[in-house]
Amino acid sequence: MSAGITSRDVACRLAEGFGEQASDISSHEDFATWLSSLSDDSLLQEYGVTGYVLNDLRYKLGRVAINPLLNPIRPLHEVLPRQEKVVGISYKNRWITARRVRSEDKLELRRDYENPVDPNAVAVHHKAGQVGFLPRDIAQRLAPEVDSGKTIVATAVKTVQKKRPAITVELRLE
Repeated sequence: MSAGITSRDVACRLAEGFGEQASDISSHEDFATWLSSLSDDSLLQEYGVTGYVLNDLRYKLGRVAINPLLNPIRPLHEVLPRQEKVVGISYKNRWITARRVRSEDKLELRRDYENPVDPNAVAVHHKAGQVGFLPRDIAQRLAPEVDSGKTIVATAVKTVQKKRPAITVELRLE
């Protein structure tokens, strides 16, 4: 709870998860880094973090977490190409659109300036609509590049068509 998690039950579950995955790491900074690396889907499905608690946690982590992609800032050609899983597919019926995505489909990256949880949000769109977002750490690195006019190409490289679809994209400079 000292990390700003307002629910004792959620704080305990997250602390237990951190302890299981990082037994030799114990600093607050390491915990914040681990916690900020969890996707919203993971927080929801694995740890049961929902609603206000999820939004509040994401807001606080966005302000305190240390992003290894920004410290020190590496040139974009050293960061890309890379593959990332699309997050947030299970929200707002995006899974319906995600089921239409196939490997090799070109996806469009758009900044989501109205996102109340992440000021650096980068949405992933298919021709059928939005499928989700880039993970917070890569979005934080790419948002200024997208804002400055750089074209970053996203191509679906792996799709899992289950009840909860999953999409992995390759990001590269055009």
